[in-house]
Amino acid sequence: QSAHRVPTPRVGGIAIFYGFIAGIALLPSDVAAYAVPLLLSCIAVFVGGLCEDIGRDVSPKTRLILSFMSALCAIAVFRAWIGPLGSPYLNWITSTLFGAIVFTVLILGGVAACDKSD
Repeated sequence: QSAHRVPTPRVGGIAIFYGFIAGIALLPSDVAAYAVPLLLSCIAVFVGGLCEDIGRDVSPKTRLILSFMSALCAIAVFRAWIGPLGSPYLNWITSTLFGAIVFTVLILGGVAACDKSD
């Protein structure tokens, strides 16, 4: 994003990506079995960030959609979502599978797409 006032390196995501892959190589195979699907579920967000870093115009709406896609991939791969929250005001949202998945996508996608400079 063009919110920086001074020249700032913009492709830090590549280092994080390669660092994650290197870290997977050092993990025991039973743990790495979870890390690879996690990496794959993050590809949409990574590609969007990379496009933005190399100068493509990626709108906040597109970043949010890519974050939602990554969240849906993670939910599908791990079959995990936010369950009952212990609050009578919020439990109605997560009381059904559909509601729990939508709530999880909104939380994960919103956090991943959040940026203080927007």
